[in-house]
Amino acid sequence: MNENASYIREYNVLKDFKDKISSLNKTSESDIAQLYYDISLAKPITDEIALLQSSLPSLFDIQSITENFPLSQPNSINSVVHQEINRYNYLLTTVKEDLAKTLNAMEGNNNATKHVETIAYHLKGETVPEHWQAPQLPAKELSEWLKSLNEHVKFFQDWAEYGQPNVFTLSVFWNVKGFLRAVKIRFAREVNCSFDDVDFSFGFTKSDETIGLERLYLENADWDPKHNRLIESKSNQKYVKMPTVV
Repeated sequence: MNENASYIREYNVLKDFKDKISSLNKTSESDIAQLYYDISLAKPITDEIALLQSSLPSLFDIQSITENFPLSQPNSINSVVHQEINRYNYLLTTVKEDLAKTLNAMEGNNNATKHVETIAYHLKGETVPEHWQAPQLPAKELSEWLKSLNEHVKFFQDWAEYGQPNVFTLSVFWNVKGFLRAVKIRFAREVNCSFDDVDFSFGFTKSDETIGLERLYLENADWDPKHNRLIESKSNQKYVKMPTVV
């Protein structure tokens, strides 16, 4: 086992230990009920709700998206942006509604349901409720999850405002395979060939026939930009950012 592999194993063991210790320190859901009767205990949660409500991005304007990226166009990627934006809108709507219901319960305007108590439990521990999680938003800590959500939504907001980008970030897509399939369909239509005859290749020189992929990372390896090849990773270096792949 080389030095870097040993470091990664130790890192994962330590992370698992910290996660277990953190879980022991969290308030249980059964203890959350008392928060509704103690304003001093409830205030951290209501403050967290206010912060989240002010930090969440706005919903996408579906009508505007439909007008600017009509599904009738031969560009198959248009259907992908519709699907992705609808998924983000659904998630944002769910989060906003959960926060509003929890705040109303904390203020005594509504009864606290089991669902609301679960949301309050996670907010107090600054963790992400299970039904807010998504494959492209894997963070468990609330602050990290919120940062990623805003970055992902901004990618599609820029797409909606400025048009389809030339460089894409795969991690923002709910359905990565669907996006890559749409890219192949569009190319097959442009060159008038069968979809089955289209395959991906990659390089690092942009052209009119390529798309770029950014924010890709190597694990347990490094990249030599001079010779465009994989090399041994440096000691204690777990992830290395790749250049834009086209």
